[in-house]
Amino acid sequence: MSRKIKKQKQPESTASQRQSDSGKKTRRLVIIIVSALVGAAIILGIVLGIVLAVRNASYVMYVDGVGIDEGVTNYLASYYKAKYKAILADSLGAGGNVVDTKAFWSQKVHPDVATTYADYLRIYVETNIKYVVIANSIFDSGAKLDYEDRAEIAVATQEILNYRHSGDVDTFNEEAAKYGFDFDDFVTATEMLYKSNFAITKLFGSNGEGIASDTAFCEEFYSGYARVSFLFIRTENTYVYDDEGNPVIGDDNKYTTRELSADERAERLADIEKLQGIIDGKYELALYEDIWLKYQKENNVELYDCYLTDGSAFETELSAKYSAFTDAALGLEVYELGRVDDSSSDDGNSFIGSGFIYRNECEESAYLGKDEYGYFDDFYALVANKRFSEMVESLESELEIRDKWSLVDLVSLPYNDTYIVRGF
Repeated sequence: MSRKIKKQKQPESTASQRQSDSGKKTRRLVIIIVSALVGAAIILGIVLGIVLAVRNASYVMYVDGVGIDEGVTNYLASYYKAKYKAILADSLGAGGNVVDTKAFWSQKVHPDVATTYADYLRIYVETNIKYVVIANSIFDSGAKLDYEDRAEIAVATQEILNYRHSGDVDTFNEEAAKYGFDFDDFVTATEMLYKSNFAITKLFGSNGEGIASDTAFCEEFYSGYARVSFLFIRTENTYVYDDEGNPVIGDDNKYTTRELSADERAERLADIEKLQGIIDGKYELALYEDIWLKYQKENNVELYDCYLTDGSAFETELSAKYSAFTDAALGLEVYELGRVDDSSSDDGNSFIGSGFIYRNECEESAYLGKDEYGYFDDFYALVANKRFSEMVESLESELEIRDKWSLVDLVSLPYNDTYIVRGF
């Protein structure tokens, strides 16, 4: 008689063991995958590190992520040599003859000094290349080239290639070899010049308006302005006016003048002495206002309580006519009255007489208010330029000038005015 055998239940320990084995296999698989990924990342990191190290070692100048190798350096050096050659020729005038030879560059700039034209050349070229590298570092840290920028650079460099060598890169490289660069170097250097020229615009806007949010910096810059009033008293002649009281303009497009009578001249000289008396402490400053009103027809209203700072458009335009007066104005202390005499009419304005300049305290944040005469038209652009200059200065000490730079022979290197993208 057969006996039934019951199917035995699998012990729990065996089931747990299988689950444990499965978990171990899964963990081993994860470890293998992670290890492979980590290994790949390490290898990639090593490869990239080697590439970066090799690239860094090739740099002639370097700062904060931006460097230039030998080819780009040669392009920039030949480019700025051409610029300096033109500047030097202009400064020497018709009698000067700048020849790109060793004999010329070895000449002393003055018989009494040891400095040669080659020394000045190196200073100029090095200074400009350093600026390009630093400006590119600042650009890359706060801006980037957009599609339009890259397209403009590509079109501009391709136009040079097409115009000079019918689009043949090999021919370009053969011809440019004497300068020590190739087409790739030309493109890279052109992009760097583009960035350095447009960095301020990219960072702060076309008119510097992006700096307006930095109120503290704007106020600090504004503190460098001078609020001044100019009073010109002519002592030889005065303007001729029509029946409506407007000055008469002659065929030469200049104001028509007439000589002063003896009495008129004597009266003006007396007023000048009164103004001098204010400077000497004999009279109160209120007298200046009275005399200004007396001669206001001969003076421009925009020169009363005007705002000047060195390099502003308004100051530059005024200085072109009255440089001695603007220089004096910017040198005055607040609440000080100054005087400048003009005894020459060679400035084309037929002005002979005395000018008085009063410097008043600047109004609070006047650059934010109504600006009828354009004193602050370029305010934010000037502030942005100032900010960028400070950013450049802050990186100058970090710029690495490698030993390879000393090997660049600027005298022997030909100047390059052939492969140039204008406007960059």
